[in-house]
Amino acid sequence: MSALNDQWQAARQTRRAAVVQRRQQVQTVLGDWQRQRHISASELRQSLDEFYATIQDETALWLAQAQQQRQSQARRLRIALRAYGEKIQADNVRFLTGLKRDRLEMAQDLRQRLAADRQELQAAVSDLRLALEQDRLRIQQRVRELKAEADVIRAGHQQQHAMMRSQLFPELSHYVSDIQALVADTLEAVAAGRQQMAAIQRQQRRSDRQALSNDVADMFDELVNFRQELSQFHQELQQSVWGNGTAPAPAAPAEPKPKASRRRVSKPQNAPKATQTAPSPAPIPEPVPAPVPEPEPAANKTGQIEESIYNYLHQAHGARLTEIEAQLGINRFQAVDALRSLIQKELIVQQDRVYQVQEEVVL
Repeated sequence: MSALNDQWQAARQTRRAAVVQRRQQVQTVLGDWQRQRHISASELRQSLDEFYATIQDETALWLAQAQQQRQSQARRLRIALRAYGEKIQADNVRFLTGLKRDRLEMAQDLRQRLAADRQELQAAVSDLRLALEQDRLRIQQRVRELKAEADVIRAGHQQQHAMMRSQLFPELSHYVSDIQALVADTLEAVAAGRQQMAAIQRQQRRSDRQALSNDVADMFDELVNFRQELSQFHQELQQSVWGNGTAPAPAAPAEPKPKASRRRVSKPQNAPKATQTAPSPAPIPEPVPAPVPEPEPAANKTGQIEESIYNYLHQAHGARLTEIEAQLGINRFQAVDALRSLIQKELIVQQDRVYQVQEEVVL
């Protein structure tokens, strides 16, 4: 084992020497590239200065020519705009004069027509008022007649209702009595059937929980044996890799302690895992990691969570979501998924944010 350590140290020195040599080569190449870049930058700056001077001369010449052209165009445009403004002003004076004359004529004509329409509307309103007054009198007379007829019809209906009530009341009383007796017999039969079914289901659940508790106890025993074998394998592997060096041995994993009540099967999820990481000594750069046990399948975890929640709800006779998370030590996503699956299987129900077992709600 010491020969393997010496060989590893020699390879490490070789790698460090190669890294130093490669770093020197890279610095030499970078210095050559930087000198070439400075030369190229100076040549490019010189060519840009010449191009900038040429562009300035051409731009000054073009601006002078453009200014002369704009000044000549502005003089011509100013003359044309002055002539057009005088023409527009004369046209506006003629248009406003004609418009004023037309508006006076239209106002006089409209005033005459409004006066005639007013007289016609006054006459029509008088005729409508007279007709409405006559209709109101006829409607009042018809309402009085309808009230008298309604009083006569109401008296006849009340007399018929009293006669039908006196005839049908004995038959309805006898029918209600029969229905009450039938409902009482049916409820007694249903209650007896529910009690028998609840007793059978309670016995079945008790036997299932006992079998499940036994299975969980066996699984805990197997887990303890597996962790002991894993700890022994880790010690043997560390002894074979490090020999009798100064590497400290990892702490022995704590054995899981099963809870007093074995109806809850959430122990495998909350059981503490073996921490097999040890502090590495100074002369050893990379410690060998200890083997980690394979995680349980997701399907088994989901089934165990659902069974744990069902057993807890059966013992607690109902609980809220936060109570389930705190008691079973699971997160919000696991609790919500398991509760949704149990509701779909019709094993539990939700009432006012409280989850209960289906049989307890029925009873």
